[in-house]
Amino acid sequence: MIITYKDDKLPENEIKIVNHVKDYIIPLYEDLDLAHGSLHIKETINNSIIYAGLVKEEINTTLCFVAAAYHDIGLLHERKFHEYTSAQIFLNDIVAQTHLTEYEMKIIADAIADHRSHNFGKRRSIYGQILADADHTTDPETSVRRMWFYRSEWKMNDEQKIQDVIEYAQKLIGWVDAPLSRWELNLPEQIVIRDKLREVLLDPVKIRDIINHIET
Repeated sequence: MIITYKDDKLPENEIKIVNHVKDYIIPLYEDLDLAHGSLHIKETINNSIIYAGLVKEEINTTLCFVAAAYHDIGLLHERKFHEYTSAQIFLNDIVAQTHLTEYEMKIIADAIADHRSHNFGKRRSIYGQILADADHTTDPETSVRRMWFYRSEWKMNDEQKIQDVIEYAQKLIGWVDAPLSRWELNLPEQIVIRDKLREVLLDPVKIRDIINHIET
């Protein structure tokens, strides 16, 4: 996946942090599982840039770019509280400290720490809201693949994994307060995305077909 962010007209300090992210941060995700690897990070970055252009507020897209790039980096160390680990890794990054202001560092760290679904309605800034929504996979087939890849090393046979994906998909979008049913920004474009996701994720036959296609 290609990152769509155009950085040729950015201030010098922002160009340097963007290049640092591209050269040194995103490649680290190659060591994570396929559900949270570099493809997911690039998708989250692209989603962030798109949503930043759709909201009414004036947004610094470089802050969105950086927050998206770091948001899952804590998974290299632990999973349960990886949002806080990711935020701390970002805050400790000397390059980020050099090229971003203290205010920008806080905005990004808060967005990273707030990105998981249990923080719905409690994000501390519009940047946290953008990141949380951008973290949602917007393509139904990609969503199913991520769920399948996440279970790749589980001690289950393939049929058990498929059934678990089907059940989990219901939890993701099967009711009004499910994570993929609610969006912080609540943009018209997101309603279209949600409806497309529901069409696939609530259909066990379609889920099974996508998984079987992965296996072949």
